[in-house]
Amino acid sequence: MLKRLLLAPLALLTMYCTTGPIDEPEPEPAICPMAPGVVGLVRYGQGDCMPLINEQGRVYSPYTGELYFIRKAALDQLGTGNFEQLRATSLHYSLQEGHLAAEVPAGTYVVMPTGVYRYEPANTITVITGQVLQQDFKFWKCLVY
Repeated sequence: MLKRLLLAPLALLTMYCTTGPIDEPEPEPAICPMAPGVVGLVRYGQGDCMPLINEQGRVYSPYTGELYFIRKAALDQLGTGNFEQLRATSLHYSLQEGHLAAEVPAGTYVVMPTGVYRYEPANTITVITGQVLQQDFKFWKCLVY
């Protein structure tokens, strides 16, 4: 069931490549390659981070909110610059119940939801032209350090 839910958005990502109405058969393969993108499930949790808690004890729920794709090179070069401005100008999508199906240009990105400001290597992705990356994400927001 989950596999069918994740594969359905892939079809939507490639629909822009057709040249005629959807109900007409395509005489030959689509002219343009499949748009690069990301599909997956995004989970989010929040709670105490001190004392260190057992990772297995954390409770995550499907995420509803904005998910940002920040170019890693821009983040690496930010230094003491304005992170909020960088995030505001980054590619972002509104998610419902954790379902991610986003067209993302080729490149390396740090993925973050609203309110989480930690860089974690596990949430860094590389999107390749003509490929759709299947990637699930888990984010934890510390309320107490």
